[in-house]
Amino acid sequence: IGTRGLVSLGGRVDDNQRFGTHATYRLGAVYALLPGFRARASVGTGYKEPSLRENFAATPFEVGNPGLEPEESRSWEVGLERALLAGRLTLAANYFDQRFRNLIQYNGGAAPGSPNYSNVARATARGVELTGDYRPARHLVISASYTRLMTRVDDPGFSSGAGDAFVD
Repeated sequence: IGTRGLVSLGGRVDDNQRFGTHATYRLGAVYALLPGFRARASVGTGYKEPSLRENFAATPFEVGNPGLEPEESRSWEVGLERALLAGRLTLAANYFDQRFRNLIQYNGGAAPGSPNYSNVARATARGVELTGDYRPARHLVISASYTRLMTRVDDPGFSSGAGDAFVD
C-alpha cells in the first residue's frame, strides 16, 4: 500500500488422514493515516482437531467419540494507534469479534458405554482492548492495558449447571 501501509497474509493447510484437509488464514493490514497515527485491521480463521482422549478414551467414566469434528473459529479486529511525545508514548484501541463453533463438550450424564464427548457448543467473544506504552528511558518501558470482554453462549450443548463450561 505504497509507503504508508503494510499488508500481511499467512496461511496454513492441515492435511490429516482422519479429519481431512483444513485451510486457515490470517490477513492483516496497517495504514498510516497521519504521521504517528495508524489504523489496523485483521481477519482470520482457526482450527483445532479433537485430542486423542476426546476421540478414543476407553475408561469406565470416559468414552471417546471417533465421530468428532474439529473445533473452528473466525475472528476479526479493527484498531487505531497513536504515537505521541516523539514516539515515547503509544496509545492504542482495538475492537475484536470471535465466533467459535463445533466446540467439544464432555457429557458426564451420557449412558454407560456411550461417548462422553460431542460437538455441540457455539460461543461468541467480542470486546475492546485499550493499551498504552511509555518509554521514559532507552531500556525502560511502562505498559498498561485494559480489556472489556463480552462473551455469549450461542448454544450451551449439554451444559446446564452453574459450574459448567458453556453456561451464560
